[in-house]
Amino acid sequence: MLSPMQFTRDLRLDINLIRSHEAGALVIGDQTFTSNLILSPSQIMPDWAAASTEFLTMEQLEDALAMKPGILILGTGAVQTFPDPALMASVMGLGIGLEVMTTAAACRTYNILASENRPVVAALIL
Repeated sequence: MLSPMQFTRDLRLDINLIRSHEAGALVIGDQTFTSNLILSPSQIMPDWAAASTEFLTMEQLEDALAMKPGILILGTGAVQTFPDPALMASVMGLGIGLEVMTTAAACRTYNILASENRPVVAALIL
């Protein structure tokens, strides 16, 4: 079994940063999460209902979009898969940048952007 990948030394304690990621689990602060979630620097919404990008809907992204991100990072699990192009166009039509990547890459990217005080939200499929 692989050991968890450490992402940050938690230099910023005032925002939600991902401390580590392994298949099926994330550590944010001192909490471990084992279900899909939506994350911003100030909020954690566990138990996000999305199961895959294949059937992802705008309704499933409502909570993430309500956080008013400038950038929405979609972590798609172990393999990068893209949602329907119409969904991607709808998100970008709201003036929100959408980045789609593996969940591990999404975790790293989220931490960098959150540490820079960028308006970022991550929607992560574990």
